[in-house]
Amino acid sequence: MPYNRCMASAPKHALVFLNPRAGSGDAERLRSLLTHALDQHGWKHDWINIEKGITPTALIPHLKQAVESKTTRVFACGGDGTASLVASAIISAGLKDQLPLAIFPSGTANSLSRELGIPADWSQAAQVLCTLEEMLELDAMQMGDKHYFLRIGAGVDAQTIHATSRDDKRRLGRWAYFKSFLGRFFRPHRIHFRCMIDGRRRRFWAVQVFVANGGSIALVPFRIGPDISLSDGILNVCAYDALSWWDYFTLGWKLFRRDYQNQPLLKFWTVRHQISIEAKHSVPVQGDGEARACTPITITLVPKALQVIAPRPVGA
Repeated sequence: MPYNRCMASAPKHALVFLNPRAGSGDAERLRSLLTHALDQHGWKHDWINIEKGITPTALIPHLKQAVESKTTRVFACGGDGTASLVASAIISAGLKDQLPLAIFPSGTANSLSRELGIPADWSQAAQVLCTLEEMLELDAMQMGDKHYFLRIGAGVDAQTIHATSRDDKRRLGRWAYFKSFLGRFFRPHRIHFRCMIDGRRRRFWAVQVFVANGGSIALVPFRIGPDISLSDGILNVCAYDALSWWDYFTLGWKLFRRDYQNQPLLKFWTVRHQISIEAKHSVPVQGDGEARACTPITITLVPKALQVIAPRPVGA
């Protein structure tokens, strides 16, 4: 959804949240590069480092001060978890109409920025995010007091994320997750899930359940299910089952080809309001690539929750 273009004489003021631990950890180079682009295009800018363990609530005073200072754009420099953190603060503060979010891809996976069409190259991303004047309204998934935009997962993906070290992520990038997953490849751990989807009960065995708002994952060109869009007012439940390594291979081949039909190992449902997920034994949960809670969890759809700077329609 395009928004009105700023007049040439309108002041431009940006608030930049930087996660110095994200991705390669080359925060000084990132800051120098983005500062140059902001200065080049006439943006005044303030910087705030995101400390480890900070909550969305702690960012709200900075955002309210930004509104008083006539800030017109907020940058989140980091990975998917950093973007979700800053976005949650904007939504919780009720400032989505005043503060559009620009997501700078400096994390490990950067699936959300890739889904929005933001270049992975830092120089190109800086130019796009400093000059673009169009934005899109994204749906969100609320779990507790936080909001997520790509996917919330329970099962092998959360176990993999828990097991992936920061050193591996810095050395291997998104392939660090694949390295951790290989340790689980030959011993699938099936879970008996119990879900309540918009008031209807579902029971099934699976090694993985996603509640997805976006379809991208770290390993391009895989997408986790069909017809998943960040802005369609629907969440997608994707459940994968596997009894052996061969089933994992079959699932991977299906997802690689985006062939979601006639496969008993794949199950899909849609959510229009709310879903709760339980398991007989509590299992770890991840949200947008960061280790979060454990089951049971409840996820609520929040339509049109956030405005983001994006160079092309979602799902293009």
